[in-house]
Amino acid sequence: MKDNTCILLFSRSAASESKQKQLLNNNEANAQLHDVLYRRAVNTVSRANLPVLKINEHQQVGLTFGERFYNAISFAFRQGFENVIAVGSDCPSLRTVDITYAHQELLAGRSCLGPSVDGGVYLLALSKKFFDASFQNLPWRTDVLAEKLCDLLTSLGAQVTYLAKKLDVDCETQLNTIAYFLKRQLGLYIPFFQNVIPTYCVFGCLDRLYDSSLSFRGPPAHLQAA
Repeated sequence: MKDNTCILLFSRSAASESKQKQLLNNNEANAQLHDVLYRRAVNTVSRANLPVLKINEHQQVGLTFGERFYNAISFAFRQGFENVIAVGSDCPSLRTVDITYAHQELLAGRSCLGPSVDGGVYLLALSKKFFDASFQNLPWRTDVLAEKLCDLLTSLGAQVTYLAKKLDVDCETQLNTIAYFLKRQLGLYIPFFQNVIPTYCVFGCLDRLYDSSLSFRGPPAHLQAA
């Protein structure tokens, strides 16, 4: 398969995301957290050595999430790319190695999904021949999205593989889950268990989250859909 792959970073800007997702009651801390998550996502995709298209709320077109996401992928294909690896900025455990693995799957002729714990996906890698208008009608932002995405890709003739399941951060995510990730995956501890975090402890550790998470490595799962 032709190696003409790009990464699509489909996400609101950090400023917009912090207004939409109030993960911390302290507004300043909430804004800082989203800024770190976005900067980390940018750094993660940049290290994959592939072209990156950043599509935020200013470039997104459509009334629904499905329409906006479909139009963003369509835009990538119109730029001449044959393969797209789409990710967001709300999965703090996304690693460059995950993107590299998805890229290898695309080159082998397979599509790849990164399923999230809540039933959605944090990564979608597919080629142009397995993409059509029905993508915009999928049950986006529901707990059956990963399943329905796999069903659709399979129906279009794609072979689908999976990365390891990961936690993404949406408006319902409990802060103690984020703290659990920081402690167990990165070896960091930030007292997210408080409903309101004083600014002084907020993010003496933010830069450590950004810097330390970049070097975290481990092999992704390789599961294959029938």
